[in-house]
Amino acid sequence: MWHCDRVSWSLLCWCQVRHLTYDLYFLAPLAILAVCFFSLRYHEPELCSLKMIVTIDGPAGAGKSCAARGLAKRLGFSFLDTGALYRAVTLAGKRRGVNWLDAEALAEVAAAAEIRLTDDRVFLDGEDVTDEIRALEITTLTRHTADNRQVRERLSALQRELAAGRNVVTEGRDQATEVFPDAECKIFLTAADEVRAQRRYEDLRARGEQVTLAEVLEKQQARDRRDHEREYGGLQKTPDSLEVLTDGLTPEEVIDRLEEIVRSRQKRLPVVKTETMSLWYKFVRIWCRLACVFPFPCRVQGQENLPATGPILLLSNHLSHLDTIAIATASPRRLRALARESLFVGPFAWLIRSLGAIPVGSAGATLSSLRATFRHLENGTAMLIFAEGSRSEDGELAELQPGFTILARKKNPVVVPMAVAGTFEAWPRHRWLPRPGRMAVVFGKPIPTDNLGEISDEAFGGVVAERLAECHAAAKRLRG
Repeated sequence: MWHCDRVSWSLLCWCQVRHLTYDLYFLAPLAILAVCFFSLRYHEPELCSLKMIVTIDGPAGAGKSCAARGLAKRLGFSFLDTGALYRAVTLAGKRRGVNWLDAEALAEVAAAAEIRLTDDRVFLDGEDVTDEIRALEITTLTRHTADNRQVRERLSALQRELAAGRNVVTEGRDQATEVFPDAECKIFLTAADEVRAQRRYEDLRARGEQVTLAEVLEKQQARDRRDHEREYGGLQKTPDSLEVLTDGLTPEEVIDRLEEIVRSRQKRLPVVKTETMSLWYKFVRIWCRLACVFPFPCRVQGQENLPATGPILLLSNHLSHLDTIAIATASPRRLRALARESLFVGPFAWLIRSLGAIPVGSAGATLSSLRATFRHLENGTAMLIFAEGSRSEDGELAELQPGFTILARKKNPVVVPMAVAGTFEAWPRHRWLPRPGRMAVVFGKPIPTDNLGEISDEAFGGVVAERLAECHAAAKRLRG
């Protein structure tokens, strides 16, 4: 009798656990979907501080490089190694056997060189040259590139692209005067001549070089004169730069002082709206990633080029219906996109609207779609625009439609070119169903828009077309 009661009780408990398990299987997904759904209604843009550029200028031997690297690490900012850019151009010129006295030839080398900085590594035309550019010969020859006006203009523009939409610490001679005159925090790091000479003397002796302190001081004073008298990129202290004297301070004490200055400036920065991902958007994004991981493996490059806050105008080529999925799953930012009005039919219309799609007519953007786009940019949204207007017929770039220039001029977002590759092969325009295939997404460097008011729509469209072509070629190479 007791045995039968125990068996009955065990069966009853097992049935209760089984029913509870079934309930969890069915109710848990519904609860998750309900939470995600209601997040659509109550999700609001966040207020985030503007991105900050910190410039550190000063004479040789003041400890700029050490302080800038340490400060960037302390703050969690990116460090922009401007010296590495000039060294990379110098290495490119050496490899091509350029005449160092031929300013035009050296400028052509700088224009043709593809330089990329990634995680303290320097890449020249796709090759890691981090160690090679530190060679003594390159150090000696770098003065030719640093004194070339056209090279400085090219690399100054590149530095602005690398810093666009990011928290950056950068150091040099002309960062506050020429490269980033509107930087949020400008520091002029200096020290007494004798202190700087003593530091240099100790460094040289540690390397085994036989020099005297008097010789080091004499060479340093000669370099100071050259730096101040340079026609291009000369050393100057701007009126709004805060001077920091490093005499008697250890490297850590210098970084502490600089961090104190930057933190105080950060508190004065205005805040901007930034639209983040709702739970529903995250849910659909994760589901799409899992669904596409095997049939459509995707390689991604350049995610660091997307600013973490503020409005973005993301300009892409358009190859297939898969483009939006590939871009949205690759982007670290929540995206909204303009979509053809004919797609807004039945339940699919609710789905794409819930994910942020904005309908546009077949003839182009309507007044209502422009108003919606302006409103979202004001809320700090990353807007995805297919610059060609419609899907490609042959998988190549088509002529760009000029409508995106209105958005760039009116709301002044960060303009980021990008491209996809492989989606046309997987699902071209006239095929009913997709087939498996590799894809690639490349986010390019932001396009500077400081002088947008001075150029025509055609000129700006030409710049965008050129950068889109570069991104498309990079995406094809990445796809393999």
